[in-house]
Amino acid sequence: MKIVNHQLNKLPGLAALPDEITAEGYDQPTDYTPNRDPDYIFRLDDVRVLLGHMTSDTSAGLLLWGHRGSGKSSLPNQLCAYLNRPLFSMHGHSSLEWEDFLGAKEIVDGDTITMDGPLVQAWQMPLATFLLEEADRIRTQVSVALNPLLDGYDIVHTLDSGRRIKRARDVRLVFTANTNGQGDMTGDYNSAVSMDTSLLDRVWAHKVPYPSPEEEFTILRKAVDSQIGDEQIRKSIAFANDVRYLHAGEDTEVSSSAQSLDVSGAIHTTISTRALCELWRVMSKFPYVDNPIIYALRLVVTNKCTPECADAIHKLAEAQFAGD
Repeated sequence: MKIVNHQLNKLPGLAALPDEITAEGYDQPTDYTPNRDPDYIFRLDDVRVLLGHMTSDTSAGLLLWGHRGSGKSSLPNQLCAYLNRPLFSMHGHSSLEWEDFLGAKEIVDGDTITMDGPLVQAWQMPLATFLLEEADRIRTQVSVALNPLLDGYDIVHTLDSGRRIKRARDVRLVFTANTNGQGDMTGDYNSAVSMDTSLLDRVWAHKVPYPSPEEEFTILRKAVDSQIGDEQIRKSIAFANDVRYLHAGEDTEVSSSAQSLDVSGAIHTTISTRALCELWRVMSKFPYVDNPIIYALRLVVTNKCTPECADAIHKLAEAQFAGD
């Protein structure tokens, strides 16, 4: 395989970029390149940060943070997919150990051999991304072990006799999290921990927001049944944004129909683009039940909420879809 330059205006959502804006990748997918999502649409602001990090002369990491379903994970996966770059990933959790990054000992035909873990594999492949998901779920005693790598030092493979592994060209560390490293300040992500400031000092940080209404419309228009009208989709986006604004305490941003409902302070969850797509799938599956919108909302969102929150969300939906 050869490293080549890809025109970024060939990527979905980036057609307005000039031809001379390119990014390096391979001429064909590697064994570790994610699958392309043909419905994925890139957003320029997010691509600018991620690609800037990929092409900068830095050993620092990049923290992509934001609410669930905002597209934190799909962004590096799909950029690597369209550039034919390799991506290795791990999911963080409270029992993760540093050795899990490095690999494991396995017995093969009676011999004990060292199987390299995803971090070690990524470190040896040019243009690779190591993606650490849910980075704010990892114990700080473990996550700070990444600090030397973020300073540009080699991996010391303690499972393989201390073998030193130099970083291949343009290998990058990317983290995703629901918080910005300061712990859960919303009540939504109570398993998130505060990330050590020594690690945060070694990363860039970019908040991945929910799509704009027009971006979200394009996503939903591709994802939901073609029989669903454009106006219905736009109403569902306006409803979801009312929930998001009220959840964030941005009461002045909500629609006029929502302002009259007096539900401020009752919304303790948000509605992601992923949940909005699923809402339409459920409504299409059960079109003949009484009040399909509320029926679908219960299955996708509100059966997992407090009664007060569920009631408030139902009122917001009924206000947006009044008359339908």
